[in-house]
Amino acid sequence: PTYTLTISGESAMADYNDPVPDKDGNVTEPIAPWYKALQDKADDTNHSVPITKITVEEGVTKIGNWAFAYTQVEEASFAASVKEYGIRIYSKCPKLTTVDWTHFQPEKVWLDAARPMKTQQFRAICSIRTVRCTSPSWMVGPIPTDWYCLPQ
Repeated sequence: PTYTLTISGESAMADYNDPVPDKDGNVTEPIAPWYKALQDKADDTNHSVPITKITVEEGVTKIGNWAFAYTQVEEASFAASVKEYGIRIYSKCPKLTTVDWTHFQPEKVWLDAARPMKTQQFRAICSIRTVRCTSPSWMVGPIPTDWYCLPQ
């Protein structure tokens, strides 16, 4: 079976941590509750859980760190009400091929200083090359040398 995840409400989502155990077998809580609920159904190779569709409804104001990491989602889009994005929200999603940036209107995007901007939300997705925005003023953290902001 596959699953659809819907995030709704009128507030910010919590931050989560990498749900996959480190080399010592440790996981730092909290991890996303949907990952925890489907962990026994995770792919043995890439640890992804069978969530194939994610909908973030209008009203949600923040997507937390690692929120949708390790899912089998194929497409990502953004709700206009979301103004803050955590790190690695779609990290390690092996089937993600399409990103619709139409409603991506952030005020803040948190950066992991060890990673370049273009890989922050979609780590290990080589086909996603550029973030389009109107101003880099929404960034929190240093602007990496390989980050681009193109006029729309």
